[in-house]
Amino acid sequence: MWPNGSTLRVSFIGGTQYLRDKVKQYATQWLYYVNLHMEFIEYGEADIRIAFMQGKGSWSMVGKQQGASFCNQWEPTMNFGWFNNNTEESEFSRTVLYEFGHALGCLHEHQSSAGAIQWNRPVVEQYHVHADWWTPKQVKQWVFDRFDGTMTQFTVFDPRSIMLYMVPPEFTYNGYSTGSNWFLSETDKQFITPLYPRNTLTAPPPPREPPHRIPAAH
Repeated sequence: MWPNGSTLRVSFIGGTQYLRDKVKQYATQWLYYVNLHMEFIEYGEADIRIAFMQGKGSWSMVGKQQGASFCNQWEPTMNFGWFNNNTEESEFSRTVLYEFGHALGCLHEHQSSAGAIQWNRPVVEQYHVHADWWTPKQVKQWVFDRFDGTMTQFTVFDPRSIMLYMVPPEFTYNGYSTGSNWFLSETDKQFITPLYPRNTLTAPPPPREPPHRIPAAH
């Protein structure tokens, strides 16, 4: 976690001004619920360094492990590997909120012990190995492994969490499934607020439904 009240310095490595503005637009939605601030900078040391390396996936280091002292300043701590100037608004919302959730210290909802998803492991592994070029070890680490109370302050499983991978029915033995999530859920907000508490919260404007929904990328 970051020290409560911190100002996180955020920089970009490449990317068009349009893509940078979209990242800012959705990343700052987290700030309505936490006692943190973001400063987007052009020069100097940054805590979060965002790249747009195509074909490299979308990912983020988790929490303070990505800080200025963790790796070289020219190395990204977050990447958006499929964004371009034609990306749907819904995909900007989903992916930026998700990756910045990781940056603030949130873990995967589908790995919560409260969820107990009955994964069809061979199907899930085959999908991610072929679609995302993950190794079986990475599938285990990012999908199957479960967090307990010693690793995360998990709540009741939240199928609306922004930190949840979409689960199609063929991924589970019992046909359980979830859809794609595009906004912070009420549980996301209730979870993050006590981690970075402040006296009062600024009420955000109600979220606007994205004009188009597209299949979620993993």
